[in-house]
Amino acid sequence: MSEYRAIVYLPIKPEIAKKLNLPLKLPIRVEDLPIVADRDRIPLDVIIRGLEAQCDVKDESREYYLTYLVFFYYEKVKELVSRGDYEEALDLVERAGKLLKDYRYHFYRGIVMKGLGRTGEAEVELKLSHSENPKFALAHYELGRLQMEEGELDEARKSFERAFEIDETFPLPLVKIGDIELSLGNLERAMEMYEKALELDPNLPDVYNRLGVMNNELQKFEVAKKMFEKALEISPDYPDALYNLSYTYVRLGKPFKALRILMDLEKRFPEDPKILNELGVLFREVGLFEDSAERLRKAYEISGESWVGFNYVRTLSMVDRDEALRVADDLKDPEMREKALKLLDLSTTPVRMEGTLYTDEVCLENLECVLKTVESEELSERLEEVLENGIPMEDTDLDTTELLDVAVAYFLRSRDFAEMERRSVEIGVALYGSGVMLGVIRVLLRLFQFKMVEGYVDVHRLLDDVVPEIQDLDWKLALRISRATERPPIFGSRKGSDLVVALLSNLHGESEEADDLVRFFTDMLKQG
Repeated sequence: MSEYRAIVYLPIKPEIAKKLNLPLKLPIRVEDLPIVADRDRIPLDVIIRGLEAQCDVKDESREYYLTYLVFFYYEKVKELVSRGDYEEALDLVERAGKLLKDYRYHFYRGIVMKGLGRTGEAEVELKLSHSENPKFALAHYELGRLQMEEGELDEARKSFERAFEIDETFPLPLVKIGDIELSLGNLERAMEMYEKALELDPNLPDVYNRLGVMNNELQKFEVAKKMFEKALEISPDYPDALYNLSYTYVRLGKPFKALRILMDLEKRFPEDPKILNELGVLFREVGLFEDSAERLRKAYEISGESWVGFNYVRTLSMVDRDEALRVADDLKDPEMREKALKLLDLSTTPVRMEGTLYTDEVCLENLECVLKTVESEELSERLEEVLENGIPMEDTDLDTTELLDVAVAYFLRSRDFAEMERRSVEIGVALYGSGVMLGVIRVLLRLFQFKMVEGYVDVHRLLDDVVPEIQDLDWKLALRISRATERPPIFGSRKGSDLVVALLSNLHGESEEADDLVRFFTDMLKQG
C-alpha cells in the first residue's frame, strides 16, 4: 500500500458508477486532481492511486473500497498484458492476491504465466480458477486456448465446449472450436461453428476473414470477396483481410484493384517480405517490370527465401539478364537454383515461327507504334486513353477477340523468349487491361513457345504448365482451359476466352502437330 495521502471524494452519478463499476464517492489523491480536471475520463492509474490511499485509512469503509481496488488492479493487469508487460502484471496480480485471493487471482496469474512462457504453471492456475468458480466461462476458454497451443486438441475442444455450455452468449469458444475443425481439415464443421459465432455476434472481423480464406481455398472467390468486405466494414485497416482480398481480386481477374490494396499495405508495412513479394509479382503481371524488380529485390534481401529469389530472377530475365544470372547462382535451394537457371537458359531461345502476321499493315516496332496504327471500333476509346494518358490503373471487363491477332503479331516480333514475355504483357495490359485477356494472351504465348521448343503441340503437357499460371490471372478461365480437351470447341464467339478454349480443343482433337500454328490460329479467329 502507498503512504498516507490527502484525499478528496469525487461524486459519481449512480448510472455512471454502475456502468463503470465505480463507488459513488470516488477517492482521488489531491495531487491527482489536475489530471482529472484536464480529461474527460479518469485514468486507471489515478483511480488505483486514490483507492490505495483510501484503503490505507483504517476505518469501517476500508472493506468497501478494497473490493473496488482489487477489481481495478485486475483491470490494470489486463492493460499490462495487452502491452506485453508481464513482469509488472505479475507484481500487480500478487498485490491483488494479498488483499483478496479468489478465482480471479488464479485466472489472471494463469494469463500472466502463459505470457511468460511458463505454460505448466499457467495450466494449473487456470484449472484452479474454474475449480473455485465452475461457472466462470472465461477460465475454461483461456485453458482451451492454452491446450490448443500445446497441441492438445481433444482437451482444448472439451474446454471450449464447457465454456460455451456455461455462457451460450459467448461466441469465442465457437470460433476456437471452428479453428480446431479447420486444422483437422473438417471445413464444413468449421464453417458451421464460425457461422454460429456470427449469429451471436456479427461484429467479429477475424471470423469473416477466416471464412474468406476458406472460400478462397474452395475457389468460391465471389463469396470470399464478400467475407473480406464484411471484415473490413467492421475493421477498415485490418491487414490480413486486405491482403487476402488482394489475392481474391487477382483470381477474379481484377489485378489493378489488388495492386492498389498491396501498394497501400506496403506503405504501412514497408519491410514485410510477403507483401513485397506479392506486390512484385503483380507489378510484373501488369507490365511494370522495374517496379517489380525493386520490390522483389527487397523481398529477397529481407527473407532470403529461394522461392522469392526465383520470382526476382523471373522479373530480372526481362530487365537485366546479367543480374538475373548472379541472383540465380546465389539461390540456396538447389532445386530452385536449377529451375531459375533453366528459366534463364530458355529465355534466350530465339523466336522462330513459320508464317507471319502483319508484315506491313501494322507497325510492330514498339507499343506506341502499334497503338497509333491499329484501328478498332470496340477498343477505340481505350486506345485513345492509353495514347493520351498512359495505361490506366483500372480494371476492365474486356473479353474479346478484337485485335488479338495484333497482340500475337506483336509478341512474335521479338528476338528471344525474354522479350516475347515482356511484349505479351505490355500489349495485353495496353489493349485490354482485364485479367481474363491477360490470361488469354498468356495461353497464346505459351502455345507458341511450346511449338517453337518442342516442334509440335502436346495439349495435355501444355495445360499442365499453363493452368497454374492462369489461375493467378483469372480462375474461371483457368478452369475452362483445364477442361478444354473434354468438350467440343465453341465457334462463332467474339470472346477471347472462348477463342483460346476452342483453339486448345481443336488442336487436341484434330491437329496436335499444327505445322503452321500462325495459320491455325488465324483460321480459328476467322471462325470467331
